[in-house]
Amino acid sequence: MYLSLKNKIGHFLSSEIGYRGIIISFLLGFLVRLVPEILSYPNIIGFDTVRYATVIKEGVIWYHWTNIFSEPWFLYALIIPLDNIINLTPSLTLKVTPPFLYGLNVAGIYFFANKTLKWEPKKCLFASFLFSLSIASLRISWDLPRNTLGLAMLLFSSSLIPEAENGKRVSWLIALSTLTVFSHELTAVILLVSLFWLFLKNMKEADKGKALRLFVPFVSCLIIFLTGIYLKIAPVYYEIKDERIILYAYDSVETYPLGFIFLSNYLVMSTPVEQYGTYMELVINILSLFSLLYIVWLPLLIKGFKRNRILDIWTAFLILASFSPIITPFCAPIAWNRWILMLVYPFTFYTTNGLEKILNKEVRPNKIWKKLSKTIVASTILMSILFMALPSNLAIYGIPTTTAYFPSSMQQNTVPLEDVEGTIQCLKWLNGNMNKNSTVLVHHAFLSWAKLYLDRDHIIVYYSMNITKALEVAKKKGFDTTYLIWWTESIGWYPNIKVPEAFEIVNSSGRISIYRYV
Repeated sequence: MYLSLKNKIGHFLSSEIGYRGIIISFLLGFLVRLVPEILSYPNIIGFDTVRYATVIKEGVIWYHWTNIFSEPWFLYALIIPLDNIINLTPSLTLKVTPPFLYGLNVAGIYFFANKTLKWEPKKCLFASFLFSLSIASLRISWDLPRNTLGLAMLLFSSSLIPEAENGKRVSWLIALSTLTVFSHELTAVILLVSLFWLFLKNMKEADKGKALRLFVPFVSCLIIFLTGIYLKIAPVYYEIKDERIILYAYDSVETYPLGFIFLSNYLVMSTPVEQYGTYMELVINILSLFSLLYIVWLPLLIKGFKRNRILDIWTAFLILASFSPIITPFCAPIAWNRWILMLVYPFTFYTTNGLEKILNKEVRPNKIWKKLSKTIVASTILMSILFMALPSNLAIYGIPTTTAYFPSSMQQNTVPLEDVEGTIQCLKWLNGNMNKNSTVLVHHAFLSWAKLYLDRDHIIVYYSMNITKALEVAKKKGFDTTYLIWWTESIGWYPNIKVPEAFEIVNSSGRISIYRYV
């Protein structure tokens, strides 16, 4: 009976392109990512995810024609019509969207392994399984839906490169590459680097036919990408009807060496995420995040490393972007932590390959490596379960050097889930008590909530690190009454932010309070 079932599964998975395996991989990813969404119901999880609820509420894909190039809009083009068609609340739409995008990524892992690496279906399926339970991939999906969509498009478009070089599916490569650029800037960079490097490689090997077939999608994507960069540097100003008024405290510092918006000076910049007292603090944070994500996989990863021209480019570029702040902290690619997270894609294939070598007894001593591989797989599963299921106050991932980039648990958003209702009720109280001569100081953690629940005619003063600077902005504007939304007492989040003594509590709901400046 066991052999019969095994043969049936093998027959089901076997096909020229492995479409059945793609479907299984998609369902695997969807169901895995659905777990934290069910556990957190009805609350939204993910820091940036709350912001996408405001996008759905606005219901606008492009405010101006320049947004087609200056903003990664492809996700908006999917979720806004979806929300209009099925008429869900933004929160319910954002409970379904992350599992769908995650399933798309897991299916992309299978597709890439099958089409590009030429792996057999069972090996492809295990790669999908391993990826779906990685804490790095789960972290990306936690609150980076545009990045998640862009990576899915990157997997599918890159899988078509070998065929496109031989004159097949070139139009498909152009279409998927274009959608990759319209999905997210960082995945667009990975795609452009890959296409350009392969173009140069083919030229060097005097294969001008293959080079030309890659040059067309490369140039089309490059034009779109550079147009977007130009519009960020020299934006076209336009008015939005009934736009909410938000005043900015400008209390964070972002630096762009040489004026290039994809570079950062990490020793000078000061934001809620990127703030380093010393060079050694920066180094420790980078090494800590890498270790947390991949130290368990490292033995299998090293044993399974195998050259592949597309994976070579991805790995080399991602490692360079991840660790360049250690070499040149004053001038390195932005968002080093994002690049480290995206290393999970090539690392998944190397780790899967290493496991296969051990199972095939290609690594000695085999018994020790078999035990180690079982421990690694079991640890991967356990770590993912803890990350998905444990509430934030009981989580094991609250490591001081990584919490700015890796949350203690998936069971949270910009506030602990237990504070969501209190936040909403406090904002509703403001709706009944604010007038045209009043304002409210809103920290980054509460900004999206304020956009969702605060009436549009109420003015917000936004700050990210310094309440005093936000208060100075309110004073200069001459408001009669200034409110502040914050926790009643410290919960361990944002320990550097203290409520000034000049504020008094005028309303509370749960652990969230509204303060008034007196």
